[in-house]
Amino acid sequence: MSSTVTFDGVNLSDPQEYESQYLIETNEVKLLSGKVSVHTNPNLQFKATFKCVTENFSDISNLLLKAGAKGTLVIGGESHINCKIIGQISVKEPIFGLYEYTVSFAEETK
Repeated sequence: MSSTVTFDGVNLSDPQEYESQYLIETNEVKLLSGKVSVHTNPNLQFKATFKCVTENFSDISNLLLKAGAKGTLVIGGESHINCKIIGQISVKEPIFGLYEYTVSFAEETK
Protein backbone atom coordinates (compact mmCIF):
# COMPACT_ATOMS: atom_id res chain seq x y z
CA MET A 1 0.00 0.00 0.00
CA SER A 2 1.43 3.35 -0.97
CA SER A 3 -1.20 5.69 0.47
CA THR A 4 -0.56 7.93 3.44
CA VAL A 5 -2.66 7.04 6.48
CA THR A 6 -3.07 9.29 9.54
CA PHE A 7 -5.21 9.15 12.65
CA ASP A 8 -5.81 12.36 14.55
CA GLY A 9 -2.57 13.78 13.12
CA VAL A 10 -0.44 10.66 13.79
CA ASN A 11 1.06 8.96 10.72
CA LEU A 12 0.81 5.20 10.45
CA SER A 13 4.29 4.10 9.44
CA ASP A 14 4.64 2.18 6.19
CA PRO A 15 1.18 0.54 6.06
CA GLN A 16 1.64 -2.84 4.35
CA GLU A 17 -1.86 -4.31 4.43
CA TYR A 18 -5.26 -2.72 4.62
CA GLU A 19 -8.70 -4.16 5.10
CA SER A 20 -11.89 -2.15 5.29
CA GLN A 21 -15.48 -3.09 5.97
CA TYR A 22 -18.78 -1.28 5.66
CA LEU A 23 -21.08 -2.93 8.19
CA ILE A 24 -24.85 -3.00 7.82
CA GLU A 25 -26.80 -3.76 10.99
CA THR A 26 -29.08 -6.66 10.07
CA ASN A 27 -31.62 -8.75 11.92
CA GLU A 28 -33.04 -11.86 10.27
CA VAL A 29 -35.99 -13.71 11.82
CA LYS A 30 -37.46 -16.97 10.59
CA LEU A 31 -41.22 -16.72 11.01
CA LEU A 32 -43.48 -19.62 12.02
CA SER A 33 -44.81 -19.63 8.46
CA GLY A 34 -41.29 -20.53 7.27
CA LYS A 35 -40.72 -17.16 5.66
CA VAL A 36 -37.77 -14.97 6.64
CA SER A 37 -38.14 -11.37 7.74
CA VAL A 38 -35.08 -9.16 7.26
CA HIS A 39 -34.67 -5.78 8.94
CA THR A 40 -31.72 -3.52 8.22
CA ASN A 41 -30.53 -0.21 9.53
CA PRO A 42 -29.56 2.28 6.78
CA ASN A 43 -26.60 3.60 8.81
CA LEU A 44 -23.32 2.10 7.62
CA GLN A 45 -20.39 1.66 9.98
CA PHE A 46 -16.85 1.88 8.58
CA LYS A 47 -14.04 -0.23 10.05
CA ALA A 48 -10.42 -0.48 8.89
CA THR A 49 -7.41 -2.55 9.93
CA PHE A 50 -3.80 -1.80 9.02
CA LYS A 51 -0.61 -3.83 9.30
CA CYS A 52 2.36 -1.46 9.54
CA VAL A 53 6.16 -1.65 9.84
CA THR A 54 8.50 0.74 11.65
CA GLU A 55 12.02 0.91 13.04
CA ASN A 56 10.98 3.51 15.61
CA PHE A 57 8.87 2.32 18.56
CA SER A 58 7.77 5.90 19.20
CA ASP A 59 5.50 5.53 16.12
CA ILE A 60 3.58 2.91 18.11
CA SER A 61 3.74 4.93 21.34
CA ASN A 62 2.17 7.90 19.55
CA LEU A 63 -0.79 5.71 18.57
CA LEU A 64 -1.09 4.31 22.10
CA LEU A 65 -1.47 7.88 23.35
CA LYS A 66 -4.57 8.17 21.13
CA ALA A 67 -6.37 5.27 22.87
CA GLY A 68 -9.89 6.44 23.69
CA ALA A 69 -9.56 9.59 21.59
CA LYS A 70 -12.02 10.37 18.83
CA GLY A 71 -10.32 11.64 15.69
CA THR A 72 -10.27 11.71 11.91
CA LEU A 73 -8.81 8.73 10.04
CA VAL A 74 -7.43 9.83 6.67
CA ILE A 75 -6.65 7.12 4.10
CA GLY A 76 -5.04 8.42 0.93
CA GLY A 77 -6.92 11.71 1.21
CA GLU A 78 -10.31 10.16 2.11
CA SER A 79 -11.45 11.28 5.57
CA HIS A 80 -13.48 9.26 8.06
CA ILE A 81 -14.52 11.45 10.98
CA ASN A 82 -15.37 10.38 14.54
CA CYS A 83 -13.14 7.30 14.53
CA LYS A 84 -11.53 5.52 17.46
CA ILE A 85 -8.89 2.84 17.83
CA ILE A 86 -10.66 -0.42 18.63
CA GLY A 87 -9.53 -3.77 19.96
CA GLN A 88 -5.83 -4.07 20.53
CA ILE A 89 -2.67 -2.77 18.93
CA SER A 90 -0.60 -5.92 18.47
CA VAL A 91 3.18 -5.59 18.10
CA LYS A 92 5.77 -8.11 16.86
CA GLU A 93 9.52 -7.67 16.56
CA PRO A 94 10.56 -10.28 13.94
CA ILE A 95 14.03 -8.75 13.62
CA PHE A 96 15.70 -6.76 16.39
CA GLY A 97 14.83 -3.10 15.89
CA LEU A 98 12.05 -3.74 13.34
CA TYR A 99 8.48 -3.61 14.63
CA GLU A 100 5.37 -4.87 12.88
CA TYR A 101 2.10 -3.67 14.35
CA THR A 102 -1.57 -4.05 13.58
CA VAL A 103 -4.16 -1.44 14.50
CA SER A 104 -7.91 -1.23 13.84
CA PHE A 105 -10.29 1.70 13.74
CA ALA A 106 -14.07 2.12 13.75
CA GLU A 107 -16.10 5.14 12.71
CA GLU A 108 -19.19 6.13 14.66
CA THR A 109 -22.35 5.99 12.57
CA LYS A 110 -23.72 9.30 11.43
